[in-house]
Amino acid sequence: MGEASVDLIIWLQANAPWLVPVAEVFTLLGDEDFYVLVFPLLYWSVSPRIGVRMGAMLLISAGLNSALKLAFATPRPFWVSDEVEAHVIEYSFGVPSGHAQNSVVVWGVLAHGVARSWAWIAAFTLMAAVGLSRWVVGVHAVEDTLVGWMVGIALLMAYVRLEPQVRSWIGRLSTVGQVVLALAAPGVLIAFALVVSTLRAGWELPAEWAANAAAADPDLVLDPMTVEGVFTPAGALCGLGLGLIWLHRTAGGFAPAFELWRRLVCYPLGLVGVVVLWMGLGAVFPGGDEPLALALRFLRYTLVGVWIAAAAPLLFLRIRLVTPVHADGTSARDARA
Repeated sequence: MGEASVDLIIWLQANAPWLVPVAEVFTLLGDEDFYVLVFPLLYWSVSPRIGVRMGAMLLISAGLNSALKLAFATPRPFWVSDEVEAHVIEYSFGVPSGHAQNSVVVWGVLAHGVARSWAWIAAFTLMAAVGLSRWVVGVHAVEDTLVGWMVGIALLMAYVRLEPQVRSWIGRLSTVGQVVLALAAPGVLIAFALVVSTLRAGWELPAEWAANAAAADPDLVLDPMTVEGVFTPAGALCGLGLGLIWLHRTAGGFAPAFELWRRLVCYPLGLVGVVVLWMGLGAVFPGGDEPLALALRFLRYTLVGVWIAAAAPLLFLRIRLVTPVHADGTSARDARA
């Protein structure tokens, strides 16, 4: 990490303290919790087509980011300088910035789906604001964010170019083939992280990093070499894939209802299941890098993905909160349009 990056963060925090609360708001827009809340809303109540694409790309990006952090193994600014104030506490490595990378993927996929100039303007604004906010809150250096943006742009370009072909190929697979793919894709992310972690066996945390991190938060147990982070998006990606297979083989699909009240009811009703699985099982299952804990984390997020992708929509279909989609891709909404 360059001294110039650290000096810039120290200068920003000392000379523009009004930026801190603004940055804290924008950094929330890149948090896992925010995406967990927004993705179901988009998928259930606005556009299943855009929602599922955004969700899949977010999970691929997040899993890749966790593995790349292990590969680069670079510190956070507040780990290397006690002059940097950490307004947000992070325990993973710095490069690439997950907030910067994921914001490019999430808002870029959303803007591509909306296909309006205003959507792209809003997306670019959020991409920049989320990435830059990480400097102000003291958890990323300039190079962390730049690499995150570059990886995110590469993923977004691949999505724009390849999504139609990949979607068509998946549609031609048998059910067994689709299930294998749903299991293999997260498996690749996990394997990548495990290989990188194995190659870095014996890596020791510098005493300076540990001391500065402890000064920022005495309760922080700094263990940046953990592979726990990749099991979260990998499990959710597996659940999303299996859930979509279940949904389409069982009911074909769904579309949000015409009535606004039905759309509004779907979200809190479905969110109950998300909270029970996400937070409830999180309170019961053990954490850490032990094989059992990692397996249970994968299972927990797989169940969350299945609930969001299929179980909740099937419930909504049963109680007529959403409209079924027919085999030809049309719905009752199309007939009334």
